[in-house]
Amino acid sequence: MKIICSFCILLNLTVTPPVIVAENGRIEGRVLDFNTGLPVSNANIEILATLKGDVSDSSGFFHVADLPAGTYSVRASRIGYETREEKRVVLNRERTTVVEFSLKPALVELKSVEIAAERLWDKYLTEASLVGVERMRAREIIQIPGAFDDPVKAVQVFSGVSGGGDYSGFLAVRGGSPDQNQVIIDGVVIPNPSRFRLAFGGGLSTINPNLTEDIYLHLGGFSAEYGNSLTSILEVEYR
Repeated sequence: MKIICSFCILLNLTVTPPVIVAENGRIEGRVLDFNTGLPVSNANIEILATLKGDVSDSSGFFHVADLPAGTYSVRASRIGYETREEKRVVLNRERTTVVEFSLKPALVELKSVEIAAERLWDKYLTEASLVGVERMRAREIIQIPGAFDDPVKAVQVFSGVSGGGDYSGFLAVRGGSPDQNQVIIDGVVIPNPSRFRLAFGGGLSTINPNLTEDIYLHLGGFSAEYGNSLTSILEVEYR
């Protein structure tokens, strides 16, 4: 309804009274651990049947504002806890309704994961890859006299392979220097497998024969997978 005053008539103006709009309500509360009573952070708060929600802070508090008056269902969920839902939460206009959740810890059962891998030796086992390759089983290492159960000294029984003495872990293949040999353990290049870097000719190697499955000594004709190898490759596969 428009109110017209005599002064406004003189000014040819009309005055419209202000419209008062009632404010919506607000739902707030806290999420706690059922066992310890400690706050639960990062819990998802959903106001069902709406697109509104919130995430609890480090103190477990949450709030959802600007909700029309009515009855709502509020759900709290977090990984590692059981989901809790409070139904028939009544919200009045211009009011704040407090809802508190106590979440019980719950185990998260994941599906089983199966990992299948193909051994590199079986993958590249062709007639071409076997040229110039000597194979030694783990049980053969401990049976070789003077090898001290050291795989690096054990492979010195092959033709064209020599070492630097009884206590030296260096390997010389077909006249090449020891630094031209590459040692690979389970696909990882080992720059120095010896116990000592320089003293005593490197000493015995750190390769444990009790953990070894197979040893392959590549004496030449390396495939592209071995990169820039020069004299030889000592490939060790652990169990």
